[in-house]
Amino acid sequence: MKVIDIIQTSNTNLLRSPLRTFLTILAVFIGTLTLTLTNGLGSGVKDFVNKQVSAVNAPGLITITPALRFSSNPLGEPEEYNPDNQKDDTLSTVSLGQEDIDKIKSITNIKAVYPVYRPKAEYITRDNDKKYTINNLEQYIEGLETPLAAGRFPDPNKNEEILLSYKYLGVLNFNEPSDALGQSVKIVYKNILGELKERTYTIVGVSANSLAGSVTRINLNELKEISYWQIGREQGSPILFAQTDPNLSKDELTKLKQELREKGYNGSSLEDQINQINTVIDTIQLVLNAFAIIVIIAGGIGIINTLLMSVYERTNEIGLLKALGMKEHEVFIIFAIEALLIGFWGGVFGIIAGIIVGYGINYFASTTILKDLEGFTLMIFPVQSIIPILLGTMFVGLVAGTLPAIKASKLNPIDALRQE
Repeated sequence: MKVIDIIQTSNTNLLRSPLRTFLTILAVFIGTLTLTLTNGLGSGVKDFVNKQVSAVNAPGLITITPALRFSSNPLGEPEEYNPDNQKDDTLSTVSLGQEDIDKIKSITNIKAVYPVYRPKAEYITRDNDKKYTINNLEQYIEGLETPLAAGRFPDPNKNEEILLSYKYLGVLNFNEPSDALGQSVKIVYKNILGELKERTYTIVGVSANSLAGSVTRINLNELKEISYWQIGREQGSPILFAQTDPNLSKDELTKLKQELREKGYNGSSLEDQINQINTVIDTIQLVLNAFAIIVIIAGGIGIINTLLMSVYERTNEIGLLKALGMKEHEVFIIFAIEALLIGFWGGVFGIIAGIIVGYGINYFASTTILKDLEGFTLMIFPVQSIIPILLGTMFVGLVAGTLPAIKASKLNPIDALRQE
């Protein structure tokens, strides 16, 4: 028999018991629908994260944090006190100060080290009439470029310049990002004594409407001065930024990170942070996919049951076909193709339904919970993720149909024709 004849025959055989076939395909359909949606969600989130982070240009900039040092005696058994061993025998929660900056600067290929200052601002205003809280105030570091809606980044040598977050345009009565350029805003700070200090800044740029541009930035020296005024002393930093040569090779960057670890610090580049985020997304997606795969496997068990019943019902027919000269492998192929087609149709309908549901969810999300996240498509269905799903359901069907196909192919034609 020709391949096309076998496929047509197999499809016709599936329609002999349409309800049973439908219920068997339904199990595969549900699993495929779930798998399509979870993969679409994972692809959508990863695409958004990659777009947002890739919009940040930070050549050679790495983030440095204290290395966590855990106790070598986690069960808490009594040990003789040794002051020389205490620093590395506990979990380090110490912020990074000038001593740490000096140690990091001594490492080869480290050009500059910037501490992080995040003073608490009371409010931001234009005219002292309407005041708005500002919790996303951070420093601008030379070399860290985020998307801009208008203007430029602050001059590192001018403390009075500010890069305004896009979300403050409306509340500060600016119609367009360009309208804010050259205008003044005031930020008021409070110290530990309750004293207020008002600083006036000139807007030189407006961040784009994105996650990467949701922060208002002021120069490092200005925030350092404000931080010192607020607490009355030099403030440690929970993290540091280090500027390295952007042209470092992968091996040189790995060696630099190793030197940081030897000195008690962890260093991560922007690429490392993207990979960490993607790893978390992949892990969550894998867990969700596992439930869908279980449903598809359950559908495979249903395929076995359906085809075994079909073999029983068509025993006389199989005996007649073999008596007329049909080979064992041809009988096997017919039943195997039937199983494969159940997986195929369940996969096709599940994928189509998943994409339709996904687009419906996208529309709902874009008009409600995600309306402020420009460029965020919650679910994306790239072809490279759809094809493996369809091939997977076909494979499950083919494997599930192996046992019934073998049983059918091994039937003795004389015994089969005798069966009532």
